[in-house]
Amino acid sequence: MMNKGLGWGLTFEEELNSHFSSIQINPFFQIRYDDVHCLPLKKHPYMVHFTINEADKKVTIRAVFHTAQDPEKWRHRKLE
Repeated sequence: MMNKGLGWGLTFEEELNSHFSSIQINPFFQIRYDDVHCLPLKKHPYMVHFTINEADKKVTIRAVFHTAQDPEKWRHRKLE
């Protein structure tokens, strides 16, 4: 894990944007919860949670969730 020193937020944003681009190109990553796909960040302890609507060709980011949090917290989030 990276040190949260100077520049941490910038590197986090860069990595997150890179993952968003990857999801845009190929969104079919691992399904973890029901129809929620997950893609972990490599340098930061976060995971992108998203759903895919294949009919509308739409990806919806549901959360960028810290991996140290209780997974039950994610399961109880309302998906609209």
